[in-house]
Amino acid sequence: MYELRLCVTKWCNFKCSYCRPGGEGVFNENPVMTIDEIESCIKFMAQSGFDSVRITGGEPFLRVDLIDIINRIGNIEGITNVSMVTNASLITSDLIEKLSQSKLNSITVSLDTMDRKEFEEIVHADCFDKVIENIIALSKTMIRTRINMVVTSKNVNMIPEVRKLCSEYSVDFKLLDLNNNGMDDWQEEYVDFSSLYKKLKKDCVEEEIQYVKGQTGTPMSILKYDNYSIILKDSKKGTCYVEKCKECNNYPCQTGVSSPIITHDGYLKFCNLGNLSHFNLLEVANKVTEYIQFDKEFKSMHFKNEWNYRKEESCAK
Repeated sequence: MYELRLCVTKWCNFKCSYCRPGGEGVFNENPVMTIDEIESCIKFMAQSGFDSVRITGGEPFLRVDLIDIINRIGNIEGITNVSMVTNASLITSDLIEKLSQSKLNSITVSLDTMDRKEFEEIVHADCFDKVIENIIALSKTMIRTRINMVVTSKNVNMIPEVRKLCSEYSVDFKLLDLNNNGMDDWQEEYVDFSSLYKKLKKDCVEEEIQYVKGQTGTPMSILKYDNYSIILKDSKKGTCYVEKCKECNNYPCQTGVSSPIITHDGYLKFCNLGNLSHFNLLEVANKVTEYIQFDKEFKSMHFKNEWNYRKEESCAK
């Protein structure tokens, strides 16, 4: 499965200390793409072999047309999987009902602690109860639900508490090591996953390794328990990079060049932290769409029939 990350917005209602402005995309003054423009970009990439789209941001639920975006993407030929990453603070019961009937296959909720006060300190928003409530509600739908935690020295002790929640509601749990994305206190907050992995592995039922297609990115350990799994994304564990990555100030990072990102304004980049191969995808997709439309119209014209008609009319005279 070759995955695209689609940033449908640059805005977020959280201000997480480890997250850059613009989230996985970029932050600039350019407007977000319309739903038609998003569809054009995904169609173009689907024709290039991508079959999975992960909707991200910013916070996706800040877009009022998000459900329509999900369904448009899910109906594109070649796209077999649509997932989404959210902070879950803006989800309503009405939206959960619409999501359960949409083309969405799975949803990931970012949650870094089970302590209400610490939660507010990390995200700078007071909505812990709402997030937990929505995780539980999502787990009761047919949508596969997962929690993502960026592990730091401040929240590593919360892992057992999140595990309890995951076990109770059959929600998967993904742990990500902290990226060196320019944070002054990165080294103080970074947690090495080696000892953490050993502790978590003790009571797992089965383990497998998920490798990344394309020979880039980070292979992940998947520890399976009775009714949920823990995924560990450890950037030190075999991450493959392209040569250009070594010039980056953030090297080594979690991602490598593993899944292209479509920014909110229609640009394509192959790195979460930099601007590697950053070019205007929307412009290319629009030109292809225009060509396809022209080709269809051209082929539908009856030049030959019209010519024969004029020839017959001339002979009759």
